[in-house]
This record gives sequence, C-alpha cells and structure tokens, in this order.
Amino acid sequence: MMKRSFFGSATPAFRYAISPHKIEDIPMPEQVMLFVDQPKNRDRKYVIKIGDTIKTGQKLNVFDGEESTTVSTVTGTVTDIQTYRSDYGQTYASLTINTADDDMDDAVAALTQSPALENLIPYSHNFPGSPNLSVFEQSDSTIHTVVINGLDDDLLVSVNQWAAQYLTSNIKAGVGFLKDIPGVKRVILTAPERMLSVVNSCGAEISVIEETYPKVLPAFIMRDVLDTVLPEGDTPENQGVTFLKAEAVASIGQIISSKTLPLEKVLTVIKRDGSCQNVRVRLGTTLKTVFEKLNINSQSGDRVILGGPMRGAAVYSEDIPVLPTTDGVMVQSAEDIPGVSTDPCVNCGECVRVCPAEMPVNVLVRYLENGLYEDARELCDLLCCVECGLCSYVCPAKMPIFQYIKLGKYELSQIETAEEQDE
Repeated sequence: MMKRSFFGSATPAFRYAISPHKIEDIPMPEQVMLFVDQPKNRDRKYVIKIGDTIKTGQKLNVFDGEESTTVSTVTGTVTDIQTYRSDYGQTYASLTINTADDDMDDAVAALTQSPALENLIPYSHNFPGSPNLSVFEQSDSTIHTVVINGLDDDLLVSVNQWAAQYLTSNIKAGVGFLKDIPGVKRVILTAPERMLSVVNSCGAEISVIEETYPKVLPAFIMRDVLDTVLPEGDTPENQGVTFLKAEAVASIGQIISSKTLPLEKVLTVIKRDGSCQNVRVRLGTTLKTVFEKLNINSQSGDRVILGGPMRGAAVYSEDIPVLPTTDGVMVQSAEDIPGVSTDPCVNCGECVRVCPAEMPVNVLVRYLENGLYEDARELCDLLCCVECGLCSYVCPAKMPIFQYIKLGKYELSQIETAEEQDE
C-alpha cells in the first residue's frame, strides 16, 4: 500500500505486505534444475556427465579440479547439462535431473547428527534463505552482533515474515545455535509491532522496526537499531554485524532440532493481477513448474521478475530453478510494464527528494549514463546507494536509474579486480 502527500511533493510511503496465513505445498516435480557456479577459465573440463546418478546432499563437483560447495537437493539422474548466462557476467552450469525417491548422501547423515559450526559452514549457503555462516569461520572473526530480519527486503514479498510467524520453534533453535558461536554477544530479531506476540518467545532480543519501505534494509537497521552509520562502500561485517533472514535461521534450526536437511523453499508468487500467494517447493523446482501448478500463463510480452517490484531483476526464461535466495517471483503483464526511456534527465529533483541515502541522484545518473563510474563514486557517492529502487519509481523521464546504479557498481568492481591483478 502506498501513501502520497496531497501536494504530491513528499516522499512516497510504501508499507510491507502482510503475510498470508495459507501456504500451498507444491510436490517435488519429476524434473528439477540445479545451478553450479561455472569457473571463468575457458579450458574447463566437465567431470559429471549425462546419465550419472546423484544423491540428495551430494556435493556437485561438475568441473575437473574445481571443488564445489553446491549440493544436490534431490536424488536422480542427470539428463542434460547446459550453460546458463545470468546478469553481470555470472554463468552457471545448469544440470537437469530426473528425480527419484530421496537417497541421502553419507555426508548428510554426518552433518545432521553433528551440526557444529565448522560442519555447517561448507553447506550453509545451500539452505533456504542462504545463511552466510562463513563470516564466523575465521579464528579472528570480529562478528559480535547477529541481526535476524523478520521482514523482507522488497514489497509484496512475505517469505521471512511468514517464517518468523509460523516456523517459531525452528527459529528458536537457530537462535540458540547462533548464541553459542564464540564472539557473538547479541542476537537481535527485527519485526513490526503487530508480530511481537509471536516472536517474543524466540530467544532473541526483539527490536521493533517501522513497516515503511525501505527501513528493513541493513544500512537503515544499523542506523536505527544499532546507532551505527555504515561507511560508504563498507559492509556490516566489517563493523562486526552480520544479517540473516528469518527463513535462514529457521533452516539452521531445522537441522539442530529435527536432524533433517532443509530442502524446501518458501517463495511469494506475485501474479499478473497483483495478487500474492506463498508456496513451498523443493529447491531446484523450475519457475515454469511453479506457474503450471498455480495456473499462471505468462504471455508474449510479459515480464518474469526474480524478487519484488522494487529490487527484482527480470529473467529471460521460465526454465530456471528456485534457488536458496529466491524469495519472490513476479509475473508482470505486458500492459503493466512501465516504459523505459533514453530521454535525458529533466532535472526535476524527484529522485533527490525520494532518496533515503540523500544522494545527488540527478547528478549521479549523468556520470553513470556516460560510463564515468569512478567519477560517480568519487563525486556523487555511488557506493552509498542502498539499491531501494525508489529513484526509478518516481522518475518522470522514465530513466532506468536503478539499473544504471547497479551496472556502475558492477563495472567498478571489475575495474578494481583488474587493477589488483596488474599489481
């Protein structure tokens, strides 16, 4: 829901969606797809081949000499191997697998019976919510505060909100695990006031946050809850803070409490008419399968978006899997897709007024559209952007400001990588 000033000059105020109580379980399909990071070198050699049988929980070592940390979420037979090209230069080996009844790999039994931190770290990013436990791996880890997010980072998506309300026993077990990690002094769960009666018993310190977008993003939680301003271009981890999704903590708790591997992901499906539905699927289920089960028929010209309406990214195929990080998928009808223009900035200042980071967006976008990424960083605080997408939403010229910013950050990272290799 959005509120605007009568005079039209105030910042638009969006409120996060309230999670639906009902969730639909989609059975494990006959065929799934798994993504494995593909190395950059051109002489890579596949060691997995069509016809190979894999077990649930087995590490997917696809390339010769490359130790993978991705594990299979199903048991079955490999029927196809392709390359999937994502945005910003990321490529994956895409394995299509015909599924069978689960046959757990021996490593899973050892993991679930002894879920110590050092045993979970190599697997944790495969769990729903993709908890990053590697930040605790170093013996000199400075992480002293863990923040669990009880709301989602985009509008209309309600996965973490649902987990915080209906997976409370698993979250409580996960919180206990986090508290036992050496060096951790505080475990905080952020939630709106209406959820307090549910989350108060989870064992974490509860912090009430506003439900106004984008107050749930890490930079604002650090400022509003921890009274710490995140320096430009820095990460919360360098300040001793790490963020985990409520679903991720519930995944950890499931291993601790029930001794089973979390294999099912909850995601919010935003349909063409704007209605939302939460579903639970086996990791690796394709978007196409999800749409078929929900009777969603995407048509020519429609847009499929991974994520929500503000921060999501369009994909070019429905034949991609639900990943541990997939919290939402949105189908936008062709007539509802907002136009994008190459017209120049009209200097109205709407983007400057709406920016929660108080950046000079109208100047920043001029540097970015001309490829002057280093100037954008030095002169216009490019790395201060929290990527909320509000600037693109209010732009009357329909400039793709959000995409310019994300591209600028990516290009800067490529420049820095090249400079490090030259040293």
